[in-house]
Amino acid sequence: MSLKCVHIDAGLRIQNNGNYSPCCVARTVVYKDHNGDPMNVKTHTIDEAFASPTLKEIRKAFENNIKHPGCSDCWQEEAIGKASKRIRDNEKTRLDKVTYNKPHSLELNLGNICNLACRMCTLGASMNWKKEFNLTKDENEKWSEEKLQDVARAHNNSFTDDSMIWDELTKNMKYVKWIDTYGGAYDDEKAMGCA
Repeated sequence: MSLKCVHIDAGLRIQNNGNYSPCCVARTVVYKDHNGDPMNVKTHTIDEAFASPTLKEIRKAFENNIKHPGCSDCWQEEAIGKASKRIRDNEKTRLDKVTYNKPHSLELNLGNICNLACRMCTLGASMNWKKEFNLTKDENEKWSEEKLQDVARAHNNSFTDDSMIWDELTKNMKYVKWIDTYGGAYDDEKAMGCA
């Protein structure tokens, strides 16, 4: 029997910078197109994201019972006996009607305007990290104020009013059962999100 993950079959994360990936735990995965360019809400539809060569590669690994390195956080948790996001979310959705290649679980990261700078976050998730970013860096590793501002802005302009993502979300909402966004309380027993 092949490995299974609802996020590989029908999950979609839209990162703060607009790039597509399967979920918040697959931190290193960004869907790429046939040219090797990142797939983004400004340039690619949700259907195109589900047809990504990156996702096809991950799915092939799952079908062959190969633990794809992009999903290493789940594999590591499972190796020490913990219920990973994969296991928890497969269980939560096992009775759901899931449409393959459509967003059953949708993670929307709508920008990085946040009044916090939580330890587990990054500049991509909170602009307030601009103040914190250089605190733990050696002098030769510190970023200039200009670079910090550029990186912070890059993660906050994908969801403009004229972005095609709004039409894409409208077309695909009928498939969505679970939505996760940044902010609010996290209850591990009830939520599908990432804290």
